Amino acid sequence: MEQDITESAYFFKLWAWFDKNKKQVAWVAAGVAAAGAAVGIYLWSQQEKATAAGQALSSAMVARTFSRTESPEAMLKVATTYPGTQAGAQALLLGAGELFAGGKPAEAKAQFERFLREYPAHPLAAQANLGVAACLAGEGK
Repeated sequence: MEQDITESAYFFKLWAWFDKNKKQVAWVAAGVAAAGAAVGIYLWSQQEKATAAGQALSSAMVARTFSRTESPEAMLKVATTYPGTQAGAQALLLGAGELFAGGKPAEAKAQFERFLREYPAHPLAAQANLGVAACLAGEGK
């Protein structure tokens, strides 16, 4: 029977290093825990913001449906209140579309261009480009 004493030697060396550097190990562990907590809080707040934006967009859509009027102001308010969220992007595009449908192509064009500035890589950017083109056509350009 042959015993493998190298595993024990590594363990004892590691234990000796840990015992010698326990203050530094504690500081590193505390730093990692603080960084993890900060990242967790940031991600949680972003999720809460996205949830609130979705609820605001839903409320604006329901109000629009029951009032049977096109109110771009409500959509644009959601877009301004919650920039950088999916619901904010959708609200901006919907508000621009409502402006165009309401006979305000110049204002709609400005909102479509705002969408393209704020969300250049968004999947709905092509729709915003089409909106700009429709506004230009509506202005006779």
